[in-house]
Amino acid sequence: MAIKTVKIHSGYILREYAGEFCIFDDSCPDDGAVNDIPSFNPDGIYLWSLLESGVQSPEELNRRLADQNGSFPEDTLPDVQEFLARLINAHIIEVE
Repeated sequence: MAIKTVKIHSGYILREYAGEFCIFDDSCPDDGAVNDIPSFNPDGIYLWSLLESGVQSPEELNRRLADQNGSFPEDTLPDVQEFLARLINAHIIEVE
């Protein structure tokens, strides 16, 4: 199955916590930290910002990350796939 679009589920935010950037569920009554997702590196932070701004295509995410890093898309594709897989497995993004 090929992923056509991805979208952040409502209520999830990226927030700095103790010097790390982590995903939080804003609707949780406790601290809301999503424990299944370790902190993000700069590429993850950039990809999250693209998702927040409305970019939904995995291909577009990859193209923009490659441009950001001055890399070829085939070099950044494994990073984008891992990033999306982590979010899918934690039920943070919707997939079509």
